[in-house]
Amino acid sequence: MKVFKHILLTISALGFVANTSAQAPIFSMFDYSAKVGMSISKLSTTDSRLAFYIGGAAEYYLDEVLSVQPELIITGQGGRTKLKAEGASTVTSTRLTYLDIPVLLKVAPMPGKGLSFEAGPMMGFCVGGKVRNKTTLDSSTNTIKESIYNNVNKMQFGLCLGASYVIDNNIGAQFRYNHGLTNVVKSANDKVANSSFEIGAFYLF
Repeated sequence: MKVFKHILLTISALGFVANTSAQAPIFSMFDYSAKVGMSISKLSTTDSRLAFYIGGAAEYYLDEVLSVQPELIITGQGGRTKLKAEGASTVTSTRLTYLDIPVLLKVAPMPGKGLSFEAGPMMGFCVGGKVRNKTTLDSSTNTIKESIYNNVNKMQFGLCLGASYVIDNNIGAQFRYNHGLTNVVKSANDKVANSSFEIGAFYLF
């Protein structure tokens, strides 16, 4: 429920900004977009898991080639591991939810052609965390879920690198790699960081 509340707050904030843009001259200098997509995320100690993201962005053009794009994204992160021993298999899924705020410098090498490359820092706030252990032995399955929110550092920093392409005037596609620089787990002796590949679509308003 907390995740859906954050998603609704994000959508409400984007709607407020879009409405304000029609009234305040300074906001008319930005292009606004909504985006949604799939991410393949992992922790440095796990395999990858499938997650999703949703959010929006505001792009400010410095000139025809350069622009700055801050974003507000709700994204699933974490990882997945699978162990087998003595006829039993256990799948552990670590599911983390973040409110990420990337600030990207975008370069359009061929102005007007729709292709751009982007890179920049990212700050994220953990808004949810849980672990699900699913153990299968013979034909029986046992699933245990528990919250790990209190064991996770609430803020993370990272770097983003990606590309986007505007297919027509309003619809585009993007690909991005996010690399976490900070420790996710409070008590971990070794560094445990998030990383993810994202692929998705965006709509320009």
